[in-house]
Amino acid sequence: PRRALSPAPAPRAANMRERSETLPLPPPPPQRLPLQAPASLTEAQRGLYNQVVAGAKDATGKPMKTRVDPATGGLLGPFNAMLLSPQLGRQLVGLADCFRFGDLAISQPAAEVVILYLVRLHG
Repeated sequence: PRRALSPAPAPRAANMRERSETLPLPPPPPQRLPLQAPASLTEAQRGLYNQVVAGAKDATGKPMKTRVDPATGGLLGPFNAMLLSPQLGRQLVGLADCFRFGDLAISQPAAEVVILYLVRLHG
């Protein structure tokens, strides 16, 4: 007996740009902690806030504005949570900077791919 042929697979995107335009990103998770308003920060929190905002750069060193909520000025994502313990937050920012810009045993493009993969995997 003959088996029915399955439909041909959809053509693959020629590059990542085409693929990313066809696959929508999931909506961001709801905020679990209230955003810390910059006006209400302590001196230690203000120092960490300034460090996070000043250090927000892409792989080429260009400034990014994705860490700050444009409506409130509060830090987004894990950076908001870091304000609860500025000492730990400064150490985590230093660790992140080491991963992104430090002298690693792997190339910088490979490190960026790993970072993007983990962000996508863990949201």
